[in-house]
Amino acid sequence: MLGYKLMLRMSNRNAGFSLIELMVTVVVLAITLSLAVPAMQELIKNNRVTGQTNELLSMISFARNEALRRNDSVTLIINADNGSWNAEVIDPAGDGAQTCGPGALRCAEHNRVAMGLPDGSSLQLVFNNRGYLATFRPVNLSMEHVGCTLGQSQRRLIVIRPTGQFESCRAQCGANACE
Repeated sequence: MLGYKLMLRMSNRNAGFSLIELMVTVVVLAITLSLAVPAMQELIKNNRVTGQTNELLSMISFARNEALRRNDSVTLIINADNGSWNAEVIDPAGDGAQTCGPGALRCAEHNRVAMGLPDGSSLQLVFNNRGYLATFRPVNLSMEHVGCTLGQSQRRLIVIRPTGQFESCRAQCGANACE
């Protein structure tokens, strides 16, 4: 019986954490979070730019394919304003989905990513019945996260060729060359 009481006393003494152990745990947790949070924020910004770039590329491809399928010209209208952009693929027959705008086949609206358009804040890409750009000259676009700072790769460059084909690449913030 005496051995049992001694064991109970010893086990009760080691049942909790000391103040020093708790402080060390909190310090390690704080250091880990201070390293992880900025990396996570950058990951979120990169994913936002990548996702919105893919959305735009999808709309370009959709407009081009619709022009080929319909054997008619199809227009993609892109508007950019202060860190946001929107785009609509316009139906040449005027039979658009009512969720976008009248006569729109597909639309998108995003924010926190600034779009650089070649001629101001609006651009019309017209794909003819062969899938070519009606202007027969390449179009250069850029997309960059609003909080982008030098040294970060939160910028995407997009080139649409006269043949309607396109490519995109990752670039440093403020740069006009691919990495």
